[in-house]
Amino acid sequence: MWAPIERTVPHGGVIGESGKQMSMVPEGLASTGQSGSQSVLSSIGRVLSSSKGAEWGTVVAGWTAIFMMFSITADVIARKLGHSIPGVFEITEEAMMLVVFLPLAHVALNRGHVIFSFTTGRIPKWAEQFLDGMASLVGGVLSAAIAWMAWGVAWKNALIGEYREGLIDVSIWPFRFVLAIGFGLFAYYLFLLVWRDFKSALGHKPE
Repeated sequence: MWAPIERTVPHGGVIGESGKQMSMVPEGLASTGQSGSQSVLSSIGRVLSSSKGAEWGTVVAGWTAIFMMFSITADVIARKLGHSIPGVFEITEEAMMLVVFLPLAHVALNRGHVIFSFTTGRIPKWAEQFLDGMASLVGGVLSAAIAWMAWGVAWKNALIGEYREGLIDVSIWPFRFVLAIGFGLFAYYLFLLVWRDFKSALGHKPE
């Protein structure tokens, strides 16, 4: 829908009944008074603060845990019958990395990581938010460094085709990227918390 707004014209033009030029703009902008650039920035902010990445990591971790449960149970039953399932031990051992590292982003987004507060209960709210932002900043920098180094190691292992010998040879180099992805998402959402906490500390509510 489009809503009319009035704009003063110094030199002629199409003039409305009130003596001002009538211009058509999107109704949302007319009602909120937002400019086009503000609308774009708001859209970018919504995308950056999206929880899709965190949710995706948690879903993958959950389904991986279910797969491990059924595969290990099947292997135990097979061993009782005298024949183990080739590759189950190797695959489930590496798959544990998905269960451990991919949910880190969801933990950060919901502030589920461990936080010790000894003195923050006696300081102003803005100071507490500032300290939370600083803690997230330090954690984000360290997590980003771990992700960067882990990616380099994973890439080297991918080039040599790392695998583990067993009843069957299992390629394990793809799992090396899980550590980099997990800590990368963790760092991203920690930096998002930095932005939110600093914004709140300055007297603005986060979006």
